Amino acid sequence: MKSINKSAIKLFLLKKAYILFFLVLIFVNSSCRSTRYVTFNAVLPAEITFDPRIKSFLIVDHTLQEKKNLNIIEGVITGEKPGDDKKGVQKLMLAFKRQVETSDRFRVAIHPERIAGNSILNVLPDPTDWEVIEQLAEENDTDLVIFVESFDSNYDINPINNIAHAQTSYVEAGLRIYDPVTRTIVDEQLFRQRFNSPPVGNTPLGVIRNMSDRSDAVAMAAEMAGMNYAQKISPSAYRLRRDFYSRGKKDRDVARGARYADVNNWQEAKVVWEKALETTPKRKDAGRLCYDIAVAYEVLGDLDMAHQWAGRSFTDYKNKKGREYAQLINRRKNSEAILRDQMEER
Repeated sequence: MKSINKSAIKLFLLKKAYILFFLVLIFVNSSCRSTRYVTFNAVLPAEITFDPRIKSFLIVDHTLQEKKNLNIIEGVITGEKPGDDKKGVQKLMLAFKRQVETSDRFRVAIHPERIAGNSILNVLPDPTDWEVIEQLAEENDTDLVIFVESFDSNYDINPINNIAHAQTSYVEAGLRIYDPVTRTIVDEQLFRQRFNSPPVGNTPLGVIRNMSDRSDAVAMAAEMAGMNYAQKISPSAYRLRRDFYSRGKKDRDVARGARYADVNNWQEAKVVWEKALETTPKRKDAGRLCYDIAVAYEVLGDLDMAHQWAGRSFTDYKNKKGREYAQLINRRKNSEAILRDQMEER
């Protein structure tokens, strides 16, 4: 009995030692971290740059199928509910409108009626007659007409592990942009958007029994498709992350400036780092200070100065991260030039 108690005590003490060891390890790792990070908003230019005269779009559901029996057969085969694709197109158009109008560059109108199309699933149909496009543009006072030319939804049942299965919904959509003034097709794209639903069953049959949320999954995939296509033709907001040094080898002002950055006072952080650079004795700390000053300038919106200081971090003090950061800032400057051109109204 005594030996059992001694073994239990030893086991208890061993567990306590392990817990203490891991707590110390976590503390040491957190205290030794030499970098922190900041996130901030930026705007990504669109893939397509439109003429400044273009200020509005009309988006139209051009997927109405007159042969309803084909849709019924497809629904029996795939498990698709009546109206899933119609609702999916509506979700796509609404998401497209919301995303485009976040930039204040364009306005978007959604045509209230579905128009009969001649699309074959997963294939863009022949372009619509220009007389139809011109009439729609004139009636709705819009510059460009976007047709959702095709739309189809499907799903797969995929095993996640030995005990669970999940549903993956796919949306396949084709869009085409018509310019009635120049009678040109500005863009056309046939793409596929996937949405992974959470596990809904332990077997394929269990998934099928829980298919009541299929419409929601199609709607989510359709919304993602609309947002993604909007980002192709309109500037869109996104979040940037930048790491910066929070401690130096010999210079405590690296950490002092980082504390100002932690409370979003980047102007004061920059001042601290610039003053510290004049007196720091270590080349490595000087490189870190230049790097942090570059981050401060980028957060404050001055890309020219950010590029200059990132370059100094590498050229003057051999901080390799400074070279990578200078190249990144240069790419941002090029994107900003495109963005200014896209947002300009003449």
